[in-house]
Amino acid sequence: MPKATRINNKLFVQLPAELINALSIAEGEELEFFRHNDRSFVVAKKKDLLNLLEGTAKSQQPQQGRKQQEQAAIMDQASLDVLKKLDTLRYGERTKERVESLLNDSEKRVLQKLVAGKVVELYRKDPKDPFKYSIPRDIYNTFLFGKRDYPQKQQQPVAQKPAPVQQEKKRWDESYGQGYLNAIETEGYLVLRTESDASAASAELEESIKRGLIVGTRAFDKKFYICMKGFVIKNAPRITKALGSGSVIPISTLSESLKMEPDAIRAILYIMAESGEVTEVRKDMFRMVE
Repeated sequence: MPKATRINNKLFVQLPAELINALSIAEGEELEFFRHNDRSFVVAKKKDLLNLLEGTAKSQQPQQGRKQQEQAAIMDQASLDVLKKLDTLRYGERTKERVESLLNDSEKRVLQKLVAGKVVELYRKDPKDPFKYSIPRDIYNTFLFGKRDYPQKQQQPVAQKPAPVQQEKKRWDESYGQGYLNAIETEGYLVLRTESDASAASAELEESIKRGLIVGTRAFDKKFYICMKGFVIKNAPRITKALGSGSVIPISTLSESLKMEPDAIRAILYIMAESGEVTEVRKDMFRMVE
């Protein structure tokens, strides 16, 4: 049985001979310990662990490759059209009855092919719930994400007025005609000023939010700041570096040095504040949390 022994204020674990022989442990070899639950760990030789992980990755690659090839073979133009039509419905509306009522006979046959090829899933969480169609994340990212078409809002001629010295940026629904996904994919972030705007955006961005592609928060100024996760990952290190350690820097200074819109920096900082990485000392004045 393994026994712990204290030597010079350090604990050493004596491993039984059976375990040493089973793992072929030699003196000086590195061991790795991984938490199994609150009271136990799994032990393995580091070399064996790396070989195991490498072998697992290699064994999974052909399966993943075959799956992607099979899905790509299914995705002709008719299949893509049905997939796009399905994507126009919010997840709560994608019941089997609702979806099939919107498709003609030809499109229904295409949908059956997509389900058989696991490009689209048909399931329900509870026997009492209706069946719903769902688009798997890898399919959505490959064939739909960033590829929606939004009609451009027609601009009405207006009388020319002199621009004020400092003009506030247009509301997102004015600039994009309620195309929140189009807006956030173009800019990387959104700033929404009212709860009605936030509600409309949440409905349109529901699928992306569920997939973790979009993150956001409501700040002390009562505005809603929403970002593409990739936009945060790309720019947060730049902002962190500019803030430095212990410095309190206004957003106007960060905007000038980083050549970014103040609202873009503000959105990222508020999201970082949610996870405790930064704190707002005063209005538009942030510093890193030590």
